[in-house]
Formats: sequence, C-alpha cells, structure tokens
Amino acid sequence: MTHMKNIRELVFFCNTIKNAHWDVIANLESLEELSFTHCKFVDRPADEDHGKRLKVKVPCLRMTRCNGVAQLTAAIDALHLRTLTMGFQSAADQADWLSKTSLTDLYLNDIFVAAVDGDEKMKYILGKIPQSIQVMTVPINTPGTGLFGDLVWQNMPLLRSLTLKAMDLFPGITAAHMICESIRVHRSLQSFTLNAWPGHIGLTVSAAEVRHMVQEQLGNLSELNFVDIYGTAVRLVDGKWIDVAK
Repeated sequence: MTHMKNIRELVFFCNTIKNAHWDVIANLESLEELSFTHCKFVDRPADEDHGKRLKVKVPCLRMTRCNGVAQLTAAIDALHLRTLTMGFQSAADQADWLSKTSLTDLYLNDIFVAAVDGDEKMKYILGKIPQSIQVMTVPINTPGTGLFGDLVWQNMPLLRSLTLKAMDLFPGITAAHMICESIRVHRSLQSFTLNAWPGHIGLTVSAAEVRHMVQEQLGNLSELNFVDIYGTAVRLVDGKWIDVAK
C-alpha cells in the first residue's frame, strides 16, 4: 500500500488498527475518504510520539461502531478534516477534539441513548461544534424539550442544512411544531428535515400541515427552500411551496 500513492478512498471493516497502519495511511498523499466500521484501535495514541509520527490528512472521515476512538482522533489532523461521520457517544467523548476541527459537514450515526443525561450530552456536543459547520445530521429525543431553545444552537451561523432524526417510537406533531419553532435561529438555513429513526414508527403528516408549519413558524428564514417532516416534503418554487413527490 505504501507504493499506492493515488489511493483516494480507503475502507477498513472489522480490523484491528495499530500504529503501523497509521504510518502507512499518513503517506497516502491523494487520500480523500477514510472509513472504519466495527474496528478496534489499539496502541498508544499517535500524539504521544509528537514530532516522530505524521498526522493523517484526510478531508472525509467515517467511523461506525468502533472501539478506542481516542487513538483514532489522535492520529488525524483535525484542521484538515471537513466531513465527519461518527457515533453520538464517540462525539461526546471526543468533543474537545471536535472543537479543533474546521468541519463543514457532521453526521452523528449511532442510535441516541435515551438516558437521563442524553440531552445534556447533545448540548455539550453542539457547544463544541466549530462555527464553520454548514451541514449537520443528529439524533434527538423529541420529548426532550430542554434541548431546544438553548443558546448553544446559535453558535452555527453558517448552517444551511439540518437533519434531525427522532429517536422516540411514536414522534408526535406537537414535537414537530416545537422543533420548527426552535430552528428559527438558523437564519442561513436552506434545508430542514425531521425524520423518524429507521425502524421507528414515523408520524403521517399531510403536505398541507407541513406548508402551514413552514408559513407560520419558519417564515423568517428567507433562504429556506426545502422542508421534510416525517417523510412529507415541500419545496419552494417561484415563491410557492409545492409538494415533493415521494
């Protein structure tokens, strides 16, 4: 692999990743995407060898259900990273590292744990997200009203696309109204999606209800042109909100 300088995408599945792997990966000058699924990161973190070990410079990093994530983040050049996919708990554990990045896209892909401190952990993560963020997908507990209306949401001036995945089994229309009211702070928002987590029972919402929510609650968002509430989507075309065919 050390001779394959033109590798652009590298995927690891169910592997044990050691420092020897990072030595090779760090020299892949054309690498654009790096993905780990069900992997285990061992050995000491790379930053313990400061000055001896190269950091991996890759714009897109994906990690799903991995162990030893601290070793992974220690090996990555945070300032070079632009797109990140990781689990909710991993993001909470590595929030300080997250704050050192210049991310534009963040996707939290693990099932959100409906724990007592779940909303507090999410607030902590959101508070560490860099202001450069433009596209974000995160899981939420829709009954957890404490998460919305918090000042931490105002720390994302460039956010243009927001997707929220509701974790409760039976998300309701009241929660949808509450969430729509809370995202009004994102003045640069162009696209908003509220979906049920895969496998959960989503609420059936009519296009008329979605249009009503948009007009009554999101009218201050001048850049907004797409809204999807539990699978019912509308798009702004020539000044009018029209249904998007499924």
